[in-house]
Amino acid sequence: MLKGARIYVMGAGRSGSAAALWAKKIGASKVILSDMKPLDEWPGETVEAMERHGIECEAGGHIDSSITTSSLVITSPGIPLDAPAIGTAHRNSIPVTGELALALSLWKGPVVGITGTNGKTTTTALVSHILKEAGVDHVLAGNIGIPLISLMDQNSADRVAVVEVSSFQLDHIPSTPPLGGKRVRFNVSVLLNLTPDHLDRYRDMKAYGRSKARMLELQETNDWAVIRAGRRERRAWDEHVRGKRLFFGRDAAKVPWCGAAYSSLPSPTIRIRWHDDSTEEY
Repeated sequence: MLKGARIYVMGAGRSGSAAALWAKKIGASKVILSDMKPLDEWPGETVEAMERHGIECEAGGHIDSSITTSSLVITSPGIPLDAPAIGTAHRNSIPVTGELALALSLWKGPVVGITGTNGKTTTTALVSHILKEAGVDHVLAGNIGIPLISLMDQNSADRVAVVEVSSFQLDHIPSTPPLGGKRVRFNVSVLLNLTPDHLDRYRDMKAYGRSKARMLELQETNDWAVIRAGRRERRAWDEHVRGKRLFFGRDAAKVPWCGAAYSSLPSPTIRIRWHDDSTEEY
């Protein structure tokens, strides 16, 4: 798909560096890694790795002529959607995708995505631990600190990708997959909570919640959406659910779909109501 292509990667952080190295590894004819920072502010190991693999470093800004002669632009999460460089790519019909989005469009196995304002890393690590104890083959990646694109040598149809996903990463998932990749799909979406955050990037809480809802829209009817049953979360996300619902939290029993409710007295109890209205208690 990308063999022989010219790849332009925006952002020299962990995500962008991994994307650049992967693109070179699979045979891209030219790879440029760019960043707004001057080269002397890049991590030394990043510069060394790019030089060793024949990847061009473009420091101090993104150059329009480099973008417009590329086959694909790969963005890092921290780059806002209204960045001038992204606008240049769009105006010249150059496909743009995020690093995680590209990796997910190529991933062959099931995907579990976990997002929310708080608790993402802990929950993602917990899900990974549960799958490990259950003997389920999987990788752990995403916003937790491991770019999924760096794990593509482990890509297989029977391996689950457990991915922590930030709203910034969700922003960079295009509606149309680039260069022939498949549509991004989350077989299980876990949305933990929604509290004020990143309002320097989003105009208000509605826009922030809408960004998180992208994960729900990238599902099909037989997928699962696991959502906190709080009023704010339901108001932000209910209308975006495409798959089967499982709500959790103290208010889950009040939701007229399936849910998981717990009580703290006299002892912690988990009560699950499934989509067929059957219940289980633990």
